[in-house]
Amino acid sequence: MITFIPGYDNAPNHLNSFHSMIRLKCQNMDDDNIPHADIDFVCDYPGSLDVVDKARKLFRSEDNLTIHDFEDFRTENLTGKNVIVISNRSFFVMPALAADIRVHVIGIGRHDYLKFKNMAVKHNGTYNYLQNTDELSDAVGSAMGAIFSTFYRDISIEIKCNTLVFSGQDAKIKTKFPIGDLYADEQKDILIRCHRIKNELQHRIEYTMTAFSVMSGGDIEIQGVKVLNASSTYKINDQVEMRKDEMEAVQKLSEYNTDIKTKCGQLHEDIEMLRESQIPALFQRIIQEYKDQRDNRTDQYVSKYYTRFRLWLSTEINKS
Repeated sequence: MITFIPGYDNAPNHLNSFHSMIRLKCQNMDDDNIPHADIDFVCDYPGSLDVVDKARKLFRSEDNLTIHDFEDFRTENLTGKNVIVISNRSFFVMPALAADIRVHVIGIGRHDYLKFKNMAVKHNGTYNYLQNTDELSDAVGSAMGAIFSTFYRDISIEIKCNTLVFSGQDAKIKTKFPIGDLYADEQKDILIRCHRIKNELQHRIEYTMTAFSVMSGGDIEIQGVKVLNASSTYKINDQVEMRKDEMEAVQKLSEYNTDIKTKCGQLHEDIEMLRESQIPALFQRIIQEYKDQRDNRTDQYVSKYYTRFRLWLSTEINKS
């Protein structure tokens, strides 16, 4: 479930800092044990109501589906803990929502993509950009799949060590790293940097994951320990190097730069697509995908991050 992966098999003596990863791996979805869900749909685009009606066939009697139009979308009208917004209005305004409500946004055509993406990020949801409605059924299925397959919510990782301190991508020293939610079959590699504060022969790293388990309905805590030996002989971990490469590519994409050299094979197709389209919203969608290791797309460039349950649900809705 949780593993500490050092950037080297031994901690290099001559380096004051080095990258490592915390890996989270979620189990597969059990079809007989899918948690019930309350979903509010905001159908703010022509034809979106028809797609939501098609999705009704996948809801069980214990699930709750509520449909709103743009004028009806107010905080007091919400009934569930999940919201799926389908819109292209640049003046769309999200009402004040509780922090534990998840918001998934599907933006179609020309829209305020940064505002739409930030709505999803703020509420631990997904953002999907569609050029037109051809893929709307798949996109709705993908968002529903995210909701139904959520195993853990509000994950936080705490790392302690007497000889090292740790930082994230912002370079700030910290002991706790908020992760968000984890879906069935997902794997997340959280890149961190280890900084030496004491010259010892061993580094004992203790890490703890806390989260709310949707399956059990309560909080969980998982602990682990990793011991690193300090040595002048060491070998680079290719998995950590690959994750570093992905995050460097994400930074360049955030500057709308497609002149990227990367070892990540999947990114080559994405970069070529971005180079041809130059659509800002498409950049944001792909940036979010590689940064969060979560594929919210519905086109032919489905990546390694797209989980089987979400792909299945998208396909089921699109059949009808």
